[in-house]
Amino acid sequence: MCRIYFIIIYIIISIPYTWAQNTDVKGNDSGKSIIYEKLYLHIDRHLYSPGDYIWFKAYLVRGLTHKPMPGYKNIYVQMISENGKVVNDRVVLAEDGVAFGDILIADSIPDGYYIIRAFTRYLENFDEESYFHKRIFVSKANNSLSAKNVTDFELTNIDISFLPESGNLVLNAINRIAFKSIGPNGKGIHVSGSILDEKDSLVCRFSTLYNGMGSLMFMPVSGKSYRAILDEIPDFSYTFENIQENGVNLHISSHDNDIAVTLNRNFLLTDTFPCNLVGIHKGVILLHEQINLDGFSKTYRLENEIFPVGITKLMLLDTAFQPLAERLIFIQDTLRNGICINLNKSEFKTREKVEIGFELPLSEYDSLMSSFSVAIVNRFYLSGNEPGQTLVSYLQLDSELKGCIDSPVALFYDSNGVTSAEKLDLLMLVNGWRSYYWDDLIEKDTREFLGWDDAGITLEGYVRGLLRNRPIVNGEVIIGPFSGGLLYEVTRTDLNGRFRFDRLYLRNQEKIFIHAKNQNDKANTEIILDPLRTFEAKPLIFNDCIRFSEMAIPGNFFKENNFRYLQIINYYPEMRNIMLGDIKVVGKNKLHEDGHFRIYPEADRVLTVAEDDYTYANVLDYLSTRGSGVIVSGDQISIRGGGMPLILVDGVRASDDVMVEDALKRMSLSEIDKIEILNDAAKLAAFGSSGGNGVIAIYTRRGDGRYDINKFVKGRVGIQVKGFRKPAQFYSPKYTTENINHPAPDFRPTLLWNPNLEFEKGKSSVAFYTSDELADYLIIMEGISRSGKVFSVLGEFSVTGYHNR
Repeated sequence: MCRIYFIIIYIIISIPYTWAQNTDVKGNDSGKSIIYEKLYLHIDRHLYSPGDYIWFKAYLVRGLTHKPMPGYKNIYVQMISENGKVVNDRVVLAEDGVAFGDILIADSIPDGYYIIRAFTRYLENFDEESYFHKRIFVSKANNSLSAKNVTDFELTNIDISFLPESGNLVLNAINRIAFKSIGPNGKGIHVSGSILDEKDSLVCRFSTLYNGMGSLMFMPVSGKSYRAILDEIPDFSYTFENIQENGVNLHISSHDNDIAVTLNRNFLLTDTFPCNLVGIHKGVILLHEQINLDGFSKTYRLENEIFPVGITKLMLLDTAFQPLAERLIFIQDTLRNGICINLNKSEFKTREKVEIGFELPLSEYDSLMSSFSVAIVNRFYLSGNEPGQTLVSYLQLDSELKGCIDSPVALFYDSNGVTSAEKLDLLMLVNGWRSYYWDDLIEKDTREFLGWDDAGITLEGYVRGLLRNRPIVNGEVIIGPFSGGLLYEVTRTDLNGRFRFDRLYLRNQEKIFIHAKNQNDKANTEIILDPLRTFEAKPLIFNDCIRFSEMAIPGNFFKENNFRYLQIINYYPEMRNIMLGDIKVVGKNKLHEDGHFRIYPEADRVLTVAEDDYTYANVLDYLSTRGSGVIVSGDQISIRGGGMPLILVDGVRASDDVMVEDALKRMSLSEIDKIEILNDAAKLAAFGSSGGNGVIAIYTRRGDGRYDINKFVKGRVGIQVKGFRKPAQFYSPKYTTENINHPAPDFRPTLLWNPNLEFEKGKSSVAFYTSDELADYLIIMEGISRSGKVFSVLGEFSVTGYHNR
């Protein structure tokens, strides 16, 4: 049976629209294309301890269609303290819109709130709100009784705003007024109150409906004044001002298949009022209707099919196309096609196997472009016991509206007698006042922005001669080896002596060497590198647009986190962080005293490269003089007249002609620590048939800390580059009858993290084991299809008892 707890789906449908003709409506016209992208990170949870990993998967999509961004692109991820300082960072390379990685939280990190921020070079052309942000909380083990209650505040510090629908409060007309009450912690709070006239007579009552939001209806009449009071704060009073005598408002009400748009104005006015009704979605004009309002109220019905899923702005313009009123509406997906979650059961014991099947319905015209991501998380480690934000809620709401949205996921499902449609409509009334993000985008010519093709790492610079200090024209420039293997790139200098290497993939933290030769193939050159622009620790500047509400930290978090810590250090007294898993030997190479790994005990001959040897042109030149028993004839090499020997560089086999040539002819002697030669049959047995003609093993100075890359050597320069760090492997234990009673504690908050969940014929599955924790767990699975159909699905199960010991 398919069990679905609640499902949120976003379908980008084809946009039917009517273009405005011969008007000056502000929107995107057919001659201008808005180029924009959105970036979202699926992060496993909100609450962490020092020593934990933050697991994340990045989804990079086109802003208009939400289709995954094709090709390769750099994504920059930062962990930022509340004072705006970057404390950790990562750069990951997205392929066809997806990438994943992790951030290890240092043991020394202070307790407190942190922001996970992600952006691309292209998004740097826009403001801070275009970046992805998520707030997390880090805490060492604490006594739960001493933990701060983040929800305590004084009622007198409530902030309440009254916001007339479509922006205007109109005299002698029906008006809908939204209101939002916010506590000092940034979260909505329940209030109730009354509207009174100047004689303190009751006009109407009001009360919040959801999360501090509500609305009321009333008609201000001529000659009267009005104020609002709150039941909770007797001293509070708000006076309604700027009531327009000749204004007009837009009132929106949704029905099953259409939207009713009602225009209201002063009922004492009887003249005909010409105006224009316009609908805009992400800068695209969907409709334009010329209207003659010949009374004080008029209603138009618009079919839902006109509007795509998501936010659309309705505007009322005068005959000069100046705005009179505007209102945001939200169109939900009515198809509700979702993912089925099939659990082998709903309640489990500790250390028991959980099996989950996923069924993904896609139309015959759609397919998956990338894998999905899934996290199984203890609800104690989620703010408010819920994810708060998902791929769907971010693409539809967070990235579209300015300002902070509290618990956006909860807006997409009914709760406590309030429907999802009512919640979303209140949000449009309240946050719509902070503006629709696409209003700013249509002001920009995004085609001219930089950073669209930012993929990999770029190294560039200038080469000049040592003697005449002139630029080297058409000189050869070589970078390598890099990325843990025998990889080289070669280019030539231009007329100004400049060179550039683009789209380099460098792993982790690497020492990179660049070599340059002049037109005569000599290394009498000097290389001047441009400042390296890879990852910049850009501080976060908080302002009115970048605001984060306080997190609802479950009370059990501090208790469970402290218990988790005590159990681990009691069993592992030498450890002060979380055990991540068993250490497994994955290779047989032995680290020798000189810092190099070998699979053989010792070489027959060892040639240690000294600084005086740097004058040799290359390895072939060096071996022809120093390599006793090595025969070099042109480009051919052999040991005592045999065939071509096996060439190794730092234990990596040079497997083809190009790599062999790189090792023997392009590698500078200044990069090499030593060369070892093997031709004894007993020692060559470790290499099988590939070592039948002997072995030449080259060991470089890279990474051993003994070679100064800043030391000047003609024709060469070294640089330390921060590259793309390979993600850690998530550890998930497997319990069997042999180890299920093992005394080692297991209190993993995240039971499973899989950023690469693949589907075959619409189906996928995962299996894992529960921990020693009795708790409720949330299944959070997200992904996107080739057509831009976005999925976020939540499920749950519980661990309610201990396994039989």
